[in-house]
Amino acid sequence: VTALVTPVQEAAHTGSRLGRLLLYGWAALLALAVVTSLFLASTTVALLTVYASLATIWPASVLRRLTRRTDG
Repeated sequence: VTALVTPVQEAAHTGSRLGRLLLYGWAALLALAVVTSLFLASTTVALLTVYASLATIWPASVLRRLTRRTDG
């Protein structure tokens, strides 16, 4: 659960509304995966969720680049 801070933090630091929406949605999916791993008693799902949460920094940087505002 602690690793879910990373996708939420990435979403909070994204400038575009679309980027924030996508990253908050991703964080919600990861939270759902954590809950599912509790019900299934699956350490594999829990560990993969941790890895996916921590790896969010890379897709988030690409998403920020693609949705960058061009205030000019």
